[in-house]
Amino acid sequence: MQGQDSILLLLLAAALVALDHGFEMTAGMMVALGLFKMQIVIPIALLFLLWRRWRFCGGFALSAVVVSLLSLWVVGFGQMAAYARSLFSVGTSLVAANQFPWRVSLMANLRGLFFGLMGFRLPALWIQAVTIVISAVVLLSFAVFTSHKHRTADALVVAITASVIVTYCVFIHDLSVLLIPIVVTLDRFIFSPPETTGNEPEPAVAWMSAVLLVAPMCIFLIPGHFYLVALPLCAFMVILLRSFHREQQSPIPPRSA
Repeated sequence: MQGQDSILLLLLAAALVALDHGFEMTAGMMVALGLFKMQIVIPIALLFLLWRRWRFCGGFALSAVVVSLLSLWVVGFGQMAAYARSLFSVGTSLVAANQFPWRVSLMANLRGLFFGLMGFRLPALWIQAVTIVISAVVLLSFAVFTSHKHRTADALVVAITASVIVTYCVFIHDLSVLLIPIVVTLDRFIFSPPETTGNEPEPAVAWMSAVLLVAPMCIFLIPGHFYLVALPLCAFMVILLRSFHREQQSPIPPRSA
């Protein structure tokens, strides 16, 4: 869509496989390769830092240095700075002359939701401040709630979903990365037999995964209120955390002979 490269961020699936096999440093390096969408990848790295996954963070830092130096060599410092200014000016009054003025209401995250609901009631500066504070609180809550409770691979599924919710800038094409948590969740809680998870699959997981899968169609149905997609995304996040927590707490029943 519109020449965007967001679909390439599905390389995070390789990081998920690496984590599932215990290769945390390799996973961190794979995630850092997604820094072409740094507004999505950096919150993931922050969560793993808060979780004290040092090998993952080490791999991320190593790969980030390499790709940053490569980018600097290809385009120069001036263009890298221009890209950063362009990214952080989205939805503000500082839009560059050659940049399409994206509307914040097209963002399916907390920033888009707050702007869409309060944009005509509060000054933009207040909305920006509220968004930053609440996003930081939500990110820290995810870190505390999932700390030492889930497998590392599960943590990446949570981190990807949380990143889309709290990121500064995310548009419809960036939502392609949610295919990873959606598919993993459906596979784990719908198609896996109960004896392998220790749980009966939760119907809410299936319903919210299905809703989130088709939610981007709202761009055609309610283009002026696309920010409302943040609501099923947040609901999916809550159900995902609850499901992982329930699985962690439930004993696995013995297999019959």
